[in-house]
Amino acid sequence: MTYLDSSAQRARQASQRLREKLQTFRLGGKPPSASSRETTDIHRIISDSLHRAGLQGVGRARRESSPQWVDGASPGVFLEDSLETDWGSLEYKLYIPTLSSNSEASRPLIVMLHGCTQSPDDFAAGTQMNALAEKHGFLVLYPAQSVTANPNRCWSWFRRHDQVRGKGEPAKLAAVTRFIAGKHEIDERRIFVAGLSAGAAMANVLGRTYPELYAAVGSHSGLPYGAAEDVASAFRAMRGMGNASIRNTPHAEGRSLTAPKRTIVFH
Repeated sequence: MTYLDSSAQRARQASQRLREKLQTFRLGGKPPSASSRETTDIHRIISDSLHRAGLQGVGRARRESSPQWVDGASPGVFLEDSLETDWGSLEYKLYIPTLSSNSEASRPLIVMLHGCTQSPDDFAAGTQMNALAEKHGFLVLYPAQSVTANPNRCWSWFRRHDQVRGKGEPAKLAAVTRFIAGKHEIDERRIFVAGLSAGAAMANVLGRTYPELYAAVGSHSGLPYGAAEDVASAFRAMRGMGNASIRNTPHAEGRSLTAPKRTIVFH
């Protein structure tokens, strides 16, 4: 408990420094930006906490020291490509760390779903997930929502046909996940999905509709599965006025009614 309290205190202090910068910006100052020291401190806290919990490192890919790059060019490969699926084309970026050649034959994969108005590059820079991938030896897949699908690049977590297995965006995202997993010798037992905001809501959808594909879900500031069925109910849900009858009613044929998926929630 002492260690956790200490880690929480350091994390709060780092967050407070960022809040002060944001307040300065709102009052007419310079735009806020995390310094390399602040970002490195946050990474160190996360890394140290993972180590204490016995979760740090992936096979022989584990490295004790923190990555020396924060805002500069990454040492690994950040590929950009697209995949044509039965449900339409999906662009994506994939980060392959330099440690991959020295790690296990089968490596973990984390699928990262960005929030509205964001891109894979925005999400990679904001989360610094590529730095963690470089340190621990896993691959990171960043699917990209198109402006044709949604003008604000939001994932369609709130539409009926995008909340079921074998249809719409869940099927498209599952297809690209399987494609990358097969192409890069990913350990099928260690495929995870995480997201922010609309991406978090879609991550919850994927965890429910494709439970055999994703081992666990990470949800930051998202909505629970089945919280809405259209745009109007989506806005009600985001205001905390969700309708329980929506969550408890199957939306369409193919909806998966599985046991709860292992999930970590930040809200």
